[in-house]
Parts: sequence; C-alpha cells; structure tokens
Amino acid sequence: MIGWHSPSTFYYHLFRSPRKLSLKAFAKPYFHLGLVTILNFLIPIRIIFQIMKGLTMEIPVLYCLLSGSAFTDIYRHKILNYWLLFGAIAGSLLSFFGQSQDPIYMKLLRAVITLICLLPVYIIGGLGGGDLKLLAVTAMFLSYEEIIAVIIGSFVIAAFLGILKAIKYRSINQTIHFALPVLISVLLITKTSLLLSF
Repeated sequence: MIGWHSPSTFYYHLFRSPRKLSLKAFAKPYFHLGLVTILNFLIPIRIIFQIMKGLTMEIPVLYCLLSGSAFTDIYRHKILNYWLLFGAIAGSLLSFFGQSQDPIYMKLLRAVITLICLLPVYIIGGLGGGDLKLLAVTAMFLSYEEIIAVIIGSFVIAAFLGILKAIKYRSINQTIHFALPVLISVLLITKTSLLLSF
C-alpha cells in the first residue's frame, strides 16, 4: 500500500517506482492533482502551437478553463464562480473578435439548454452547483454533438473513479471531483486533442 502525503511523493511513485502503481492509486486525491498539474504544463505549449498554426483560440481557452476548474475542485473542493464567469466572458469575446465559428447568441443558447437539461440531475443530487455551471459554460465552446458526448463521457469517467474509490475505502458513499472527468472527457472528445495536436 502506497502512502502518498504530498505531490512530490506522487511524482516519485509515478516515475521512479512504476511497479508500485496500482489501480487503487487512481483513487488518491494527489494522483488527480498531479494529473491536472501535468496538463497545466502542456496547455501553454498547446496554445503556442495553436497561435503558430493560425487556428482559433476557442479550444485552448476551454482547456485552460477546465484545467483551472479541476485544480480548484481538487485542491479547494469547489469550482470558483469568478473563474467560470471569466470563461463565459472569454467565450463571448472570442465570438466578438472573430475567433469562433458561432455567434454569441448561439453560445448562450447552448449554455441555457445544457443548464435546463441537467437541472433535474442537480435537483436529485447527481451534480453539484459548480459542476452544473461548469458544464453550462463548457457548452459555449462546443457543438451540440460534442457537449452531449462530453456529458456522457464525464459521467462514465466519474463512475469509474467512484468505483475505484469505493473499492479502496469499502464504502459506496464517495465524493468525486467532477471537474476532472469533465476535463478528461473534453480532451478525448474535442476534434483537436491536446496531446495529438502537436
């Protein structure tokens, strides 16, 4: 059994002792935090390549929004409202300056539809308020098909992490930092993947 008490021990076991890395390790909060930290190093590089290729900044901005949300969700156990507001404003400004294929009203419409569709899930306790707002803002950056795939993928990934935590702690009552599954799902769903676009 591995006792990880800091991010430094996470990196030690990940890179220096790979044989000790078990499935139960994925239930560790610091594994999630370390994963998000690695992504935060890759995203600025992704933005530089995006600029060099002359492509729009919509997806890189979404990656920054989600990685920051995942970091605060894991580290502070909440998604900051002002960070989500920044994401919504950034998404609107991208349309205003021609860095997006969709007009502002279409982005707002997708956000409202996503909010309304997921509201019953929030009411029954399947989502937190921050998670609901995060998915609504995420919908501003994606097409209808992509946001549906992201929502489904996020719940599947969250269920997988929940099962691992339930096995480790021997209890089905587990809290999942939902921003991390959303980030992973977006990276997998978006046409220009973070890791494949270099």
